[in-house]
Amino acid sequence: MSLFDLLRQRVPVRILPLPTRDECTEDFFYQLISTCESIVTSNPFYVRKALSRIVDSLEARSIYDDNYFDKLYELYASLSSQPLGDLDTIPQDILEYRINEQKSVKIKESPNFISGRGTTGLRTWEASKLLALRFNNDKSYLPYIQNKKVVELGAGTGLIGISLLRLASHVTLTDGDPNLVDQITNNIRLNENDALFDLKTYSSRVLLWGGPESAPKCDTLIGADVTYDVSILPELVKSLQSYEYSVALIGATVRNEVTINAWEGQLTDAKLNWEIIEIKQISSDPGVFDEPIWFDPSGGLSIKVYKICK
Repeated sequence: MSLFDLLRQRVPVRILPLPTRDECTEDFFYQLISTCESIVTSNPFYVRKALSRIVDSLEARSIYDDNYFDKLYELYASLSSQPLGDLDTIPQDILEYRINEQKSVKIKESPNFISGRGTTGLRTWEASKLLALRFNNDKSYLPYIQNKKVVELGAGTGLIGISLLRLASHVTLTDGDPNLVDQITNNIRLNENDALFDLKTYSSRVLLWGGPESAPKCDTLIGADVTYDVSILPELVKSLQSYEYSVALIGATVRNEVTINAWEGQLTDAKLNWEIIEIKQISSDPGVFDEPIWFDPSGGLSIKVYKICK
């Protein structure tokens, strides 16, 4: 995972890996400046903090490239002279998630908010990151998605569904909050100029679990971090019983065992056939970058992926 991808995902500045002397080539400085310039319009405070750490480190080790270091320092100095506020006061930012070598997804979200406006869908959660990676990189997951009709429950920011827009034959992104459905549409538009995404293969709509309306008939039903609260599990399980699909794949971050045990118990009570097909362990060290996307350990140290059939 490159420093540039970490910057685009707004990984906390304190854990950004500092470049070695050998890495500080002309191309490195060019990419660093280009990356920072692409971020500065949406989050100048983050760029200033990141450049402060990087520039201080380079100066302390006397690492300079006369031309590009001067340009880097000019950008840093211009930001340092402006009153930019605080990172936590920025309501929304545009993050970019590296899915694989060919594909990245831009998402407008509120990464510092756990919840707001009565929803947790204002930011991208860890299970969404995992499923987006697995569907696009892991051959064992590919048969569930490739050329299939897919419906996503509780899509939130839309990361998973957007990452599938050329891979699946059609993706329907749903959420119970109309504001989040609008947000999903806006995030799809952020990626409309990317040839890797076929925007003709998606739809989005409001869908309340357990309500009178059903999800569209599909091959694969997907959801990520939709099991976060015991109170919502009965309606979710009821929907898994009634919707028409061949298989469901649900990613659940383990935050507490009570909720996970309740989820598994209700699946069993509903006579749904289920199994855990993956348990992703997240390092407690936030400075471990072992996937193309960074996982925040503060959100939970493991993610379970459930395969469910009726």
